[in-house]
Amino acid sequence: MPINESTTPCVAESDAINHCKALFLEADRLTDQAYSILDEPFCAQTMLKFSIAKKCADEKYRQAWQAWLLARERAH
Repeated sequence: MPINESTTPCVAESDAINHCKALFLEADRLTDQAYSILDEPFCAQTMLKFSIAKKCADEKYRQAWQAWLLARERAH
């Protein structure tokens, strides 16, 4: 069965949006994980663990935002 070329861009856009959604959800999960570290007793080690975890979450948000911008650019 041939692919209907008129629907192909919608499928690609949908895949791109789903990819962005997955990245944002992962960033949210990493952020929650980072903030849960602050439930530990306060000390320099806790702050270091939090800082590292928060940087990972921030990087995932950056990746998600870049993917979103790229998907939006391709859609136009």
